[in-house]
Amino acid sequence: GMSCGVESLALHYASKDCDLPSVSEVEEDIVSGKVQLSSEGATKEALARRQKAARQKLGGIRALEKTALSIFSRRSSSKGALACLVGKNSAYFLSRPEMSVGRNTKHQLVDVDLSLEGNCSKVSRQQGIIKMLPDGSFHFQNFGQRKVRVDNKVVPTKRRAALQNGSFLDFGGLRFLFLKNPVNTEIQF
Repeated sequence: GMSCGVESLALHYASKDCDLPSVSEVEEDIVSGKVQLSSEGATKEALARRQKAARQKLGGIRALEKTALSIFSRRSSSKGALACLVGKNSAYFLSRPEMSVGRNTKHQLVDVDLSLEGNCSKVSRQQGIIKMLPDGSFHFQNFGQRKVRVDNKVVPTKRRAALQNGSFLDFGGLRFLFLKNPVNTEIQF
């Protein structure tokens, strides 16, 4: 039944070394038949390990979607926000299709000032932009000299990386979860 499908699905994501996918990606993978569980050649211990990791990850996927829904539905400041960066100490709502990320100085302001989250000595003043494309997808473009990681992969200066729902961003040790607004995914340009 369905539970078996979900289990194999979770194993599929647990076995890939990647961050949490969004529920819609998960559904897409079920529909396209990408997700199949092959247990051949796996030791019992390895399989048990993977199943445990899978259950944790699946729980994480559900928690992620819940978090996104509660963040965007409860906060009045999120009205009209396209997405959100959630840190330990701060949350930034992205209200326009293109927003600059970095740290404020007397002479230059950015839309997302990372100094509100913590020590940003390793963050460039103009670190980059988060951009929403007309098809509703997002990417981060790195303009700064400092390293930024998206889902644990380094984004070099002048390069860009796709942001999925639930992507992790690391700006000089400040870590954020990127969440799309479940309500505002269809924005007309």
